[in-house]
Amino acid sequence: MKVLIITVRADTGGGPEHIYQLIKNSHNKIEYFIACPDDEPYFKRYENIVGREKILIIPRRRFSIRSFFKLLGFIKKNDIEIIHSHGKGGGVYSRILKIFSFKKVIHTFHGLHINDYSTLFKMIYLFIERVFSLLTNKVISVSESEKREILRNKIVKQDKILVIRNGVKINDENHYLSKVENDKFIILNVNRFNYQKNPELVLKIGERLKSDYDMNFELFVLGHGEDFIKIEQEINKKGLGENIKLTGNVEDIKNYYKKADCFLSTSRWEGLSLAVLEAMSFGIPVIASNVVGNTDLIKHEDNGFLFELDKTIDACKYIELIYKDNDIRKKISENAFLTLKNEYDVKTMVKRTLDLYFEV
Repeated sequence: MKVLIITVRADTGGGPEHIYQLIKNSHNKIEYFIACPDDEPYFKRYENIVGREKILIIPRRRFSIRSFFKLLGFIKKNDIEIIHSHGKGGGVYSRILKIFSFKKVIHTFHGLHINDYSTLFKMIYLFIERVFSLLTNKVISVSESEKREILRNKIVKQDKILVIRNGVKINDENHYLSKVENDKFIILNVNRFNYQKNPELVLKIGERLKSDYDMNFELFVLGHGEDFIKIEQEINKKGLGENIKLTGNVEDIKNYYKKADCFLSTSRWEGLSLAVLEAMSFGIPVIASNVVGNTDLIKHEDNGFLFELDKTIDACKYIELIYKDNDIRKKISENAFLTLKNEYDVKTMVKRTLDLYFEV
């Protein structure tokens, strides 16, 4: 079977990683072709699996008429059977391509992403998605709460949508029982430095931990994005450089997971965060915002902690609890790992996606 994956992102992020895990774990069963930008690090990773001749370069995060016609020719030349788009930009290409190519189309949302829209723009976007749903054979949601949001906004009908949860590689070597081994308590955050990921809140929490709590800590923020320079300037302005460390993009994040004592997620919304999944797979206690996506993963005070976005003091209290109470830290760590091992293995995600390909 020949499947074309379309995404307008190949930079660091959950969506590109999801695609990478899918093709990496199933390319011996499916002949994959990919349309994506020439971005680091995932373009090279995709190329190493499928080969350069099976990749078509398209612009990053924008629609191009020229690229659309190239895609149409690419589909015809390679006799593509299924188009599988990921994210909004990829979804624009795939549904219009269906009109001209008559191919089957599957679309994965990876988060609804409408929280920062004005009322008018939100109405326009939802109308477009409802029209596009008529051109979609199946819609994949990566979490139950995301599915509820999609249905609540009447984007697709119940019989067109199914949940295939994000997954990560699970094995016993990953099980790291979080404990404070160094002089400093290590807090980890993975951030794209945009509105969704809410880096300003990371800064507020770090500032409050330093001023109000007796805690020797370092908060490592991994990633890059449009607000990186602004956050970096604020850290320098407030004199927080000894406590809050911006690393930029990191090639191998595992070394940070292995050293972390807790993980902080401040997102305004999620589909199902791969960074949170990976942290839990290492047994790292997670303190996360109480939003779509995170609520699927975190059972409050059982395998992690949830806080409201406007209550930074609660996030700080949960971090302090992990810092001071070894028994709580051990319980949360073990439960986090077991949750991932039992429910979020990447093999399950891959199998269910392949089953859908053959069904469609």
